[in-house]
Amino acid sequence: MDENTLVFIGAPPGSDRSLRPSNLYIWRIGDKPVVYASGRWPRGAEYVCADRGVISYSALPERESDKVGILAYRGRLGSENKVVVAPPMSDKAFWTEVLQANITSVGSTSVSGKRCDYLSVRKFRGKYWIANKSSSTIVDFGERGSKARSLDIYQWSGTSGSFVKRDSLSLSPEDVSPSCSDTPAWDDSIVTWNCYSDTSGIPSFKVFRIYSNGKKAISTIEWRRELVDGHVVPFRDGYLVVNNDSGIRGRGGLFVVRAGRPERLLSGSFRPAAVSPSGCKIALFEFEPEPLSYTHLKVVEVCKSREV
Repeated sequence: MDENTLVFIGAPPGSDRSLRPSNLYIWRIGDKPVVYASGRWPRGAEYVCADRGVISYSALPERESDKVGILAYRGRLGSENKVVVAPPMSDKAFWTEVLQANITSVGSTSVSGKRCDYLSVRKFRGKYWIANKSSSTIVDFGERGSKARSLDIYQWSGTSGSFVKRDSLSLSPEDVSPSCSDTPAWDDSIVTWNCYSDTSGIPSFKVFRIYSNGKKAISTIEWRRELVDGHVVPFRDGYLVVNNDSGIRGRGGLFVVRAGRPERLLSGSFRPAAVSPSGCKIALFEFEPEPLSYTHLKVVEVCKSREV
């Protein structure tokens, strides 16, 4: 939500682990998490998103969403209003043709620059595309259903009132995947790589970064067995790789990339939750190895490499 506040869905300690959590918590780092709203999603239809001090969370009844769209309470804490944040899922043209590639029914999948609105640009209808945090730059990956062979870079023009193509970056079809993208809040860039390719037989893989000023950067990360199914996460000083163990003990962990080589910071089974606006703290979901076990939240200050 901000540099020192997390919003998440959870359950009190000792709850039935076979049931889906249904409480909304506010966690100000240094204090204990507190329940902000309770029992809101008994059917698991939760929508929770937070960005720059504004919270959005599901409004009831759920059935209304089928008619008028996705409903949420949105605003600063204590001042939320009920709003429609997206069209109903039956609007196939919106959900499958004009929406940016890393948007789901609960906002963007970006870890480092969460988007709680549903950006759609009809200019890119039928394309895979990603916008940066400020929506000033768009990367077009090409037609939906095809592999990207170039990244076409568009920037907003106030003169023409539209997005104008400024540059293009050639690449191999195996280099990137639009679903594997992030939009860091602190530098307004777009980061993309290919989390679906089989990299086990190659020595390294690439991470592409496009900045709002038009600058481009390509980083190479050395491949290691421990990175299978890993998620690349940008932070202020470079890149992290977050990985669960996928059932193989000792493989998961939090890695920091230094000079192109991943170094383990923490062992365990993790999935990235969010990066703070400064790019220096990462919240991680930490999984216990047993079936139906609890999932915990852990916060690590990665610029100084310590837990908080």
